[in-house]
Amino acid sequence: MKKLLLMCAMTMCFVSCSKVKDKIKQIENNLETTAQGARSGMASGARDNQMEKVRDPKIDIAGKITAAAKFYKALEFNSWNPGTSYDDSFSRREMLLDASKEFIRNLTDIYSQVEDKIEDGKLTPIHLDWNKPKKFEKYNYDKAFYAMAVAMHEKHFLQEKNASKNKFTAVSFYDILKSTLKREYAGANLTEAERELMTYSNRKMIIALLNARIDMILALAIKDSMDSSDVKIMSAGLYLMTGKLGKLAFPSILEKSTLTNKQKTNEKYEEALATYDFMLEIGERPEIDKRVKNILDNVILPELTYEQESDGEVQKYHGYLEQFQKM
Repeated sequence: MKKLLLMCAMTMCFVSCSKVKDKIKQIENNLETTAQGARSGMASGARDNQMEKVRDPKIDIAGKITAAAKFYKALEFNSWNPGTSYDDSFSRREMLLDASKEFIRNLTDIYSQVEDKIEDGKLTPIHLDWNKPKKFEKYNYDKAFYAMAVAMHEKHFLQEKNASKNKFTAVSFYDILKSTLKREYAGANLTEAERELMTYSNRKMIIALLNARIDMILALAIKDSMDSSDVKIMSAGLYLMTGKLGKLAFPSILEKSTLTNKQKTNEKYEEALATYDFMLEIGERPEIDKRVKNILDNVILPELTYEQESDGEVQKYHGYLEQFQKM
């Protein structure tokens, strides 16, 4: 009888333990589902909020670039973590597809407002009246398009952290675009997310975005490297005060700048050149904005001191100018 009672108790214990394990597993699954949903919801809200700022005519170009950077960082693939039980290769594919769709949806809205200017060669980061309050509405989408172009290399630090811990390569949306364009140019079989980006109209927008990236980065580099006594610099933009194009010959001042400023400015010239070279790799011929090109072609270089002649950053800067002048 005692043995029978003991066996019954043990059986009940095993059954109870099994039920407890099942309950724990159910709770874990619920928590994972909740975590995924919360992550998606928070990221979506953040992106919507930042895109409102990108489109807001009251926000200047610097604010729009910051907002665009936060939009790209909030794309959910930045938080993909294979160290969890719910982030697998399937979820990553879905995240990339969702990111591609959302990027195209937002870019289409902005591009539709500047398409005619792009087609007519009138989209430029250099203006007489870009920052006048009465002109905010007029140039709002120009600035928004440039912001989306300049900021797309941004990655969230969380992705960098997860990549280091779990041995995968962290990527920006810019990396994704470049990889897709390379594969499309090579005739590879594209993923669903890549096909979303490479329809004719979408690819056309992306190529225009790459061109805009070159122009705006160069405008920012010019701001940091040349004497703009007859231009008005406000925020991150460059604005002409002459009222007409003419010959834009600005003295170069980077040679006597700090080492940090030389390095940061050279990084801009280098990135603009890298984007230009990438476009050539995929069979596209970039067209640098005529005002930007005018400034680069006519820059007045100073006579160098002995120290400046041996300054590697100065030599690098002059080398970049020479390359853009030959284009």
